[in-house]
Amino acid sequence: MNLTDEFFEHLNELKPFKIEFTDVDDKYHQVNCTAKKVSEDYILLSPPGEILPDLEDNAAINLIIPKTNSILTAQCSFLEKEINKPYGIKISYPYNIEVHERREYIRVSLHLRVQVTCTFGGNLQEKENFYTKTRNISGSGLCFLSEKSLEGCDDNIQCKIYLNDGNSEPVSVKCNYVYSRKVKVKNNILYMSALSYRSISEEDSARIVKECFKYQIRHKHAELG
Repeated sequence: MNLTDEFFEHLNELKPFKIEFTDVDDKYHQVNCTAKKVSEDYILLSPPGEILPDLEDNAAINLIIPKTNSILTAQCSFLEKEINKPYGIKISYPYNIEVHERREYIRVSLHLRVQVTCTFGGNLQEKENFYTKTRNISGSGLCFLSEKSLEGCDDNIQCKIYLNDGNSEPVSVKCNYVYSRKVKVKNNILYMSALSYRSISEEDSARIVKECFKYQIRHKHAELG
């Protein structure tokens, strides 16, 4: 079964999934919904118990379908609200369907400036403090390149992530070490390190997830020309 067939099978079985979008006020949302109707030229979604905010015409909407070992995503466009019964929103047929590794959030190759501060063995004199850029990031963690491995560091890593969202204040997050692996970049040996978020505010988490969503939309639009 190809991805398109798998996607429509899920919709036709009326199984729940999630949609994510930004409204006319540029606020990010992720809500649960189901498909009420699959028509010849549109799909009618009915988010249970949710009052949808206003969306711009042709606003991008991501459909997120959890699978056993992966996540299926599809990008669609908002068409209009359906105010008659059955109430819901009409969206276009998907023009990009992808499968991702099973993660809480989709990881994107967004390069953001980040300040990393960590210590080793509880010794403040063995503190590393450096700036780098993320290689990829999600709502649950990030990866970056550094000259030194973070193996053996304490689970008390502080990161300040500078987003491109018009807010000059960086996102501050406490992280746990996941791994550091050697990589060769232009004949230099560096380390690709991965961190997971241990403590992050809801506001900062929303800022990161919103930036990832916007990057994903821009990237897909660029691919489509």
